[in-house]
Amino acid sequence: REALNAAIVTRIDCTSMLQLDTPGDVLAWIRSAHATGSAHRRGRGVMKEGTLVFGDATGKNFARWQVVIYSKGQEIGAHPLPAMMMEDREVLEWTNRCLRVEVRLGRLELEKRGLRALAGWDVATAGMMWSEKVGSLTFNDAVKSETVDLEALPNHLRGTYAQWKLGADLRKLLSKPKFYRHRAAIMGLTGVDVAVPPADPSTASVVPIKRTLEARPVGRPDWANRIDRSLVEAGAFVLVHAA
Repeated sequence: REALNAAIVTRIDCTSMLQLDTPGDVLAWIRSAHATGSAHRRGRGVMKEGTLVFGDATGKNFARWQVVIYSKGQEIGAHPLPAMMMEDREVLEWTNRCLRVEVRLGRLELEKRGLRALAGWDVATAGMMWSEKVGSLTFNDAVKSETVDLEALPNHLRGTYAQWKLGADLRKLLSKPKFYRHRAAIMGLTGVDVAVPPADPSTASVVPIKRTLEARPVGRPDWANRIDRSLVEAGAFVLVHAA
């Protein structure tokens, strides 16, 4: 226990794997999230080589936090698993349908939360931090934003919403206080975040974004036990329950 208290963490990744129906759904989800998503006080995500990053989206050297989303199947395509797994159809079919969502916490965020000591971490803490950061993301519903009734909005918000629908950058048109007031009011009434450009109809969500994030993460697949047995038979040491 003393060793745990003495161990100081500079970065922790809280990860989860979500599964969709097809590999195409995974890629469509990421494209839609890029087109319609934003992080609280951080703005839109940055897409690079198929990976979507919200938060401190400047690379791997960050001090606060990131939410990193990518296709596990594509990652394995770029960085293959051991040959025995890459040749297993069941393994590839499972991973190709997986959406990887990682919450990465850097030094300043850990200091802010009082979580730099390794002893302060357990499964519950990791789950709480993952849910909090992922929950801070907002997404415009591409269908809903097309059907908002301007007549249902107060007069002082109609012009703002109409300009946003035409693609105007409201941050440049409105003063900072007015932008944030109107943004909060429109989001509360319609669910639309005018800080994010309206989604092009071609990027309309094939898979509901929020429903996916709120879905129960996938558990340990059956094939993992089979792979473990093969490794043990080959003389390898396998940690219990390691996927």
